[in-house]
Amino acid sequence: MPRFLLSPMAAVFVVTLAVGGIAHLPVETRRGTNYKWSTHRIYLYEKALHFLSRDAQARRLASAIGDGASNNHEKLLKVFDWTVANVRPTPADFPIIDDHLQNIITRGYGEPDQMAEVLSLLASYLGFPATIVYLEPSEGQRSIVLSIVQCDSEFLLFDVHNQVVFEREPGHFASLMEIRQDTGLVRRASNGMLVYGKPYEMYFADLQTLTFDFTRMDKQKPILRIWSEFLEFLRFFDKDQRPQ
Repeated sequence: MPRFLLSPMAAVFVVTLAVGGIAHLPVETRRGTNYKWSTHRIYLYEKALHFLSRDAQARRLASAIGDGASNNHEKLLKVFDWTVANVRPTPADFPIIDDHLQNIITRGYGEPDQMAEVLSLLASYLGFPATIVYLEPSEGQRSIVLSIVQCDSEFLLFDVHNQVVFEREPGHFASLMEIRQDTGLVRRASNGMLVYGKPYEMYFADLQTLTFDFTRMDKQKPILRIWSEFLEFLRFFDKDQRPQ
């Protein structure tokens, strides 16, 4: 049987062509402006480079914010204070932009959910699994958005938009379990605040049924994103192969 062997130079050329062809595959990216979505076509290599750049920027920023903290409490407070100071509410005459979290940090403003996501992103890059949760006083009414962060074995809540940190005593965060058991912690932290015309603590009535996971922030990191996409591919392939 004849054998066809490529010289090293030819092999490099073939691999370069293959990689170049994949890198120039067209892909889509989405952007929302005032709750209207538009889709834009870019090359795969552009999307990958943007993704890696955002990862590097978030990692560097989180490290700088947490620098000098002597413990986890100080580290998370520094993240909270930085987010409050640097991601402010959207000005009344500014467009509401929904795109990548790093762009929200660059713009310096965002909606309540975006502010919560920035804190969660930075906490996640400092090694604390994090995400956001929505709390509403009753079904169908306007909700508030909080960051939830896992620190050691506890889950902690932070409200960037309303600038509320929950502590059982100075220097010690109140955990989600403690808040569930004593909503007076919410009342003390909010100091009688009204949100959308309702007492702040009303938004915490259903904490017992609160569910969440950390998938969204994990997907902002290259290795975890690749692993997630791989698992999704396997699930799709397995579903496609099952007898109908």
